[in-house]
Amino acid sequence: MINENTSRVQIKREYVWMLALTLFFTVNINYDWRTGYLAWYGSLFFVLVSYLYAFNGCIPLKLYKFTLWFLSFMLLCTVSMLWSLSASIAFVVIKTFIVFFAVLHLIQFSLHYGFKVEYLLKCYLLATVINAVYVIITVDIAQLGEIQLGSGMIEGWNGNGIGFLASNGAIIGAYLIGKTRNKTEKLFYIVSAIGLIFLTLYTGSRTAFLVLVVEYTLYFCLINPAKMFRRLLISAGIVAIVFVLVMRIEVFYNVLGSRIEGLFALWSGEGEADSSASIRQAFIDNGIEWFKEQPLVGYGVNNYKILNQGATGRFTYAHNNFIEIAVDLGLVGLIWYYSAFVVAVKNLLKNLKKNKINVFLISILLASLVGQYGTVCYYNFFENFLLLLCLFTTENGEEREHSL
Repeated sequence: MINENTSRVQIKREYVWMLALTLFFTVNINYDWRTGYLAWYGSLFFVLVSYLYAFNGCIPLKLYKFTLWFLSFMLLCTVSMLWSLSASIAFVVIKTFIVFFAVLHLIQFSLHYGFKVEYLLKCYLLATVINAVYVIITVDIAQLGEIQLGSGMIEGWNGNGIGFLASNGAIIGAYLIGKTRNKTEKLFYIVSAIGLIFLTLYTGSRTAFLVLVVEYTLYFCLINPAKMFRRLLISAGIVAIVFVLVMRIEVFYNVLGSRIEGLFALWSGEGEADSSASIRQAFIDNGIEWFKEQPLVGYGVNNYKILNQGATGRFTYAHNNFIEIAVDLGLVGLIWYYSAFVVAVKNLLKNLKKNKINVFLISILLASLVGQYGTVCYYNFFENFLLLLCLFTTENGEEREHSL
């Protein structure tokens, strides 16, 4: 009887923790809710209280690999305020990092206490689906393909931000399909993955579409290395078919196909490049020049926007994570930030055959690196959450103290 009651208490605590994380993920993804102090700090408070309830009030004092790295990067960003062009602009990111650190540290601690990675992915997928429904209901979907260049999900809804939201959710849904035998749950994952794939296409985001293709191709091929060549050919065929459909079906051509043509025109120098691609290239070119002028420590975190406003009249980020960090934090920040990616990729490749989740994580992480050419994500929660999962699943010598 004691064991049965204990089991029920454990399950109850686990569900409360999952509910709190789902709420925080949902608010964090949603620009309209995240900008409201009540929803933002309310969801953070719920996470803190739920953690204390789920883990018997245990204070997480130990810092693991990810939290040590994230804390050191956050401190670098904070110190950069000393030489930043605008300390107030820099502090916007610092405030966000403080919240992220608190939540990610608690998630890291819960993982080492036996909380499953799959549960975290379920929470994030549910939050993604809720926001996808919210977008369809409240945002003018017909304009998504026309609103690509802007502040992005960090500062507002646009096609690119929604595209990344949907593509990440789609691959999580695909992974979770094989992790349950419950028919209702499996159906939910299938419908979610398919729906989010279509939403990705409909946003017209070229980078999100590319990320989606890379994610699915890598996962499909790496999950069965013995059949990798055959699966690569199948993937190439599917991508070719999807590309033809995007270029031929009017609704998808209008929002995505025409933009792909514009990008090819920019690269080849033949035809007419769309304004979005041209402006993004200007952002990159300007960023390279600014980096050359101050290569070591940059102009301060989040301060690319100030330089960009002076040069182009647009108070927005670089739309390229590599350029953004190089301009904001120089070589020091660039090397330190991507050191975590190097370690994560190296460890995942070394442990690829040990667990299927490592295949999923390496697929989404490499796709993320590809996508960083077209977006800024170093102060995005999902990107840091993904790094946490990658480093956690490959840590050596770490023992979990006990289970929930």
